Amino acid sequence: SSAPPPPTPVYILRGHNSQIHSLTFSPRNTHLLSGDSDGYIIIWSLSSRRPTGVWKAHDGGILKVAVWEDPAVKGRGKGFLDGGVRIVTHAREHKLCVWRLPSLAEGETGLDVRMPLEVSGFGGAGGKGTIELRRPWLVACLLVNTLNFCGFGSFSGHDRETKEDSWGPQLLLALPSAADSESIDIMTIPSSRRLYRSIKPPLSSLPPLAASSANPERKTGMAMCLSLHHFRTHSHPAPEHLLLIAGYESGELVVYTTLLSRETLDAGVQLAGDNWTVVYTARPHSQPVLSLASTIENGVLKVYTTSADSLLSRNEIPLSGLAVKQPERLNGKEVVSDTRHLGQQSVMLRSDGKLLTAAGWDGRVRVYAAKGKMRELAVLKWHEKGCYAAAFASVDEAIEDQEGVDMVADAKEMILRGSGVKVESRELARERRETRRHWVAAGDKDGKVSLWEVY
Repeated sequence: SSAPPPPTPVYILRGHNSQIHSLTFSPRNTHLLSGDSDGYIIIWSLSSRRPTGVWKAHDGGILKVAVWEDPAVKGRGKGFLDGGVRIVTHAREHKLCVWRLPSLAEGETGLDVRMPLEVSGFGGAGGKGTIELRRPWLVACLLVNTLNFCGFGSFSGHDRETKEDSWGPQLLLALPSAADSESIDIMTIPSSRRLYRSIKPPLSSLPPLAASSANPERKTGMAMCLSLHHFRTHSHPAPEHLLLIAGYESGELVVYTTLLSRETLDAGVQLAGDNWTVVYTARPHSQPVLSLASTIENGVLKVYTTSADSLLSRNEIPLSGLAVKQPERLNGKEVVSDTRHLGQQSVMLRSDGKLLTAAGWDGRVRVYAAKGKMRELAVLKWHEKGCYAAAFASVDEAIEDQEGVDMVADAKEMILRGSGVKVESRELARERRETRRHWVAAGDKDGKVSLWEVY
């Protein structure tokens, strides 16, 4: 029998004028957000494949874009464009911004839908003749350090397992310290307050290097990628642990932990970085860590990393040792797969924990098994130039009908009870179908975004 044909993209989204740096899917997979090196953000509708919002968020290239469902917002649980979410953008111009989308349900004017390719044709991006686009409401703007091009790590305080907001309506952000690129600060939104400053591993916590190492002073170098997690042990009373995972310029991976309570957050004080304890270190790469993905599964922290080398690494770290008041070093297991492909970044883990994807400098997007030996499952080949961003749509319980909406179908229309709004059944059915597809998105150097459906 002949081999199956290679996979092809379902659709190509064209609209950016420069390379794609960040991609993320909205909650319930109704939209895809893309950010480029000119500072533009595009919100794409996955059902129509057209933009529903475009604006120039920054004068510098986007490092990361993310969606935050603020529990304090009354509109939470409504549609993506009904005022229930915040968009967080982080750019190379040393700014991190939080935006509120206009609420169409409340009659606010929507965003522009003219794309960068259309509005910058007269004078180039930011040049003479460029059209000014309507922007969302700016909720907060932080001055941050982006010298090392490290995107933020975040945790909203919302525990997906317990459905509780452990620390109230707070978004916690991990960022390279404004004072020292080798240190990390923790900021809070919406207060724009620095909660922890100058988190850095003491030299005594790092394993010794070989005598021939090119790093005789034993420095980790700059933080290159960051992640935050919440973990609650089964002991009584159960302490609330905040976990910080950092990948460094030296190729090292460091996991920190601290106890954090709602009282500490509400106190409004700034805490020193020495409140954190290093509980795990590893050196999965000989070159800087380019990307990091992490999850907690059955009490085990799993951290996946990539670098300019060809290695894909997974560190599995049981967190049961955090049950004691003074946690000691945790013992973990490292699994390394030599993919034989140099320069993979934007490693992403699918929400069901089964698949990984990574964008390659060779223009290929590769899909790997997240468990076992992390074998290669598929190569998504369409882009002619390097890819720098990739994203998975959620495939778990997060894809469900919006809360509080009772949908009744007949042959011609669907009525959203309580609002009196009528929607053509064909359009709504298409949107519901598109949100359930197992999407992978990839962005390349030419500004194109490809949509694929896998497994």
